Amino acid sequence: MAIAMTKVENPPDRWWPFTYFEQAGEDGAYSAAIVPGTRFRLKEVRLHFSTAFLSVEDFTLAMSSINGSYFNFMLLSQELSGIRDLIYTPDQPLEFFSDDQIVLGLSQASAVNLFGIEIHGWSIVG
Repeated sequence: MAIAMTKVENPPDRWWPFTYFEQAGEDGAYSAAIVPGTRFRLKEVRLHFSTAFLSVEDFTLAMSSINGSYFNFMLLSQELSGIRDLIYTPDQPLEFFSDDQIVLGLSQASAVNLFGIEIHGWSIVG
């Protein structure tokens, strides 16, 4: 009697795409933290403004590490004068631990400029 066997591979990591969207345009400082809750990889960050900035404003993209402030780092710091669209794509996807945070920051003197942010990546599920 022969027994038929089927090999099933169940890899420990299953990466699923995620996308984070937000729109804003309030006076003052904008700040947001994205925490996927599992290990994740950052693929791309897109920022679009309704009009190009004529004043000096700054956009920052940073990582806040679960391991403490000694391991935090700045991914991008961009002066926005004259910029309407900004796309940040690392050379290869950046990997982060479960509770690391992607922190976005933007100073804005006038609410006449609305903006939208998209963040694309993969997180582990299952």
